[in-house]
Amino acid sequence: MRHKQITLDGGLEVDRGIAPLVAALNKIEGVSTVDSCEGDSQSEAYVYFRGRPDTVQLVEWLADRLRARLHACCEYRLRLEWLAGSEVMAEILTRSDYVDTLANALLQVTNDHTSQFADDTSRRAPRSSTNRHYHPQTSLQRDDIRRCNG
Repeated sequence: MRHKQITLDGGLEVDRGIAPLVAALNKIEGVSTVDSCEGDSQSEAYVYFRGRPDTVQLVEWLADRLRARLHACCEYRLRLEWLAGSEVMAEILTRSDYVDTLANALLQVTNDHTSQFADDTSRRAPRSSTNRHYHPQTSLQRDDIRRCNG
């Protein structure tokens, strides 16, 4: 069974349960989401994204601001991954019941955000979990990689 999909601004289809987090990330200037899944009882919700011009710098910036906003009130992880021959990719993971809390914190962060990360819409290619292209099996164990078919 697939997760229910909804359409966000710009025509992006995502799982209903992860939509607030995807929408919040896409409001940050220079961020483009690449893949997402709302997770289930056995796996966390996640969103893969890139930041322009520098994903590493963006993740450091997000980590600082989320830590200040959330004060460890919800569990989440930010990861960076590099695969041979590809750009750096960021991932944010959380339990499905923390998606709204994390999305609200990101919306607050967006209000503080400057134009440090310029938007490059020519390289923006958001996809829903139904069109999953990115499979980072080199940096995670295969058991951690779950297709979103929930």
